[in-house]
Amino acid sequence: MNLESLRELNFGQLIQLKDRDPATYTFDDCRKNCFTHPDVQGYCVECDRNGWHQSEKKPGLRLRNISHGAHASDFLSAMSSQPSIEGWHNDGVMFIFETPSNGGAFSKEPIEYAGHLKHPVEGWYWIHQGFEGSAESRSFPSGFRQKKYGDFVLSAILTFKLANAYATNLVKCGLNNQSREGYGKIGDFNPKCVKECASRFLKREIELVRPKVIFAMSKKVEDYLKQFDAVKGRLDTPKVKIQRLHHPAYWRMSNLSREEKWFRGIQNALREATVIDGEEYASLDKLFEDKRTKPQS
Repeated sequence: MNLESLRELNFGQLIQLKDRDPATYTFDDCRKNCFTHPDVQGYCVECDRNGWHQSEKKPGLRLRNISHGAHASDFLSAMSSQPSIEGWHNDGVMFIFETPSNGGAFSKEPIEYAGHLKHPVEGWYWIHQGFEGSAESRSFPSGFRQKKYGDFVLSAILTFKLANAYATNLVKCGLNNQSREGYGKIGDFNPKCVKECASRFLKREIELVRPKVIFAMSKKVEDYLKQFDAVKGRLDTPKVKIQRLHHPAYWRMSNLSREEKWFRGIQNALREATVIDGEEYASLDKLFEDKRTKPQS
């Protein structure tokens, strides 16, 4: 995996940081800057330029937030007690969510760039101000909880020892109303916007991560990946497994049922893609049973 190229994509093209070499920019740099990115001097405005920034279904919604992806090394660097990754799996794994949220992770005031206004993410998306606790306390099932997106990804990284996992969104901008209280779902986006963003960024992320497994964090993401021409050629091979997982906002299950579906979905996909072998699969079975009989608060 070319981590420097991923950094340049996120911090040189998607959002642009002032007076920084995007290829070498790390979470530690963000931490030293009080957990905020240095001055954002620009961001992608391709959809805005082409008039694809407004929802056709809900005209009051338009592209207002913009975020970026995060690598396993970012998540681990953000831990107060960082684990050794010796012996971890180096195969590429991706977690693809739908769109950025409309929460408090973004700048309060919009930043103008090339005649457009957006609210870039203020700190490291998915991670924010880091994670307290050890790898043991952060592993399954601690992060397998509703509405804990970054915690979920970190817990999956730690539980399944994924050194080259990468989390991103299908669309990098959030669709919101002027107050940013109203939130657009993936089906509300202009289809040309989704295609442009995926062609410009997601396709490149997949090329750089070279995943053996892609975890689609909703059925809509799974469906889109399977029909999107720009990435379909790479996905239509026996070497890449697409596994749908329930989005962490999904609430129609008990915690125990949700934990099991997430755990088994990841475990089985990793085995099918030969990221883990039969011996590790069996040890994960034991881990699941041990943890399930000792639920954490």
